[in-house]
Amino acid sequence: MLTPRDLADRWRVPQRTLGQWRYQGSGPAYIKIGGAVRYRAADVEAYENEHVVGVSA
Repeated sequence: MLTPRDLADRWRVPQRTLGQWRYQGSGPAYIKIGGAVRYRAADVEAYENEHVVGVSA
């Protein structure tokens, strides 16, 4: 599980950007339990794989 800070560091984006994506319904899937937001590593990797540009399979 990654925190928003972990993911922001991984992608080098502000945590605020992740919050905006959650509000807009975009970005990777996340889990919210008791107000805490967490991202599953598998969901983050799936999101990354969906956004690969310029690579032929």
